[in-house]
Amino acid sequence: MLLHPGGAAAPRASVAVRRWDGGISARVRSVPVDLPSLLGALGGPGWREALVRLWGQVLA
Repeated sequence: MLLHPGGAAAPRASVAVRRWDGGISARVRSVPVDLPSLLGALGGPGWREALVRLWGQVLA
């Protein structure tokens, strides 16, 4: 998984890593994170909810 800066409208991507024989050995998924919003929320009383939202984005 690759977390990177990006808004909710940023595209998600998934890349398959293949072995020499063509079999898939891993998948890498990108997850955009709205950093200004997340960092702002972490400094306030809603930090727990912000982390729950981030975790939901990671698991989606």
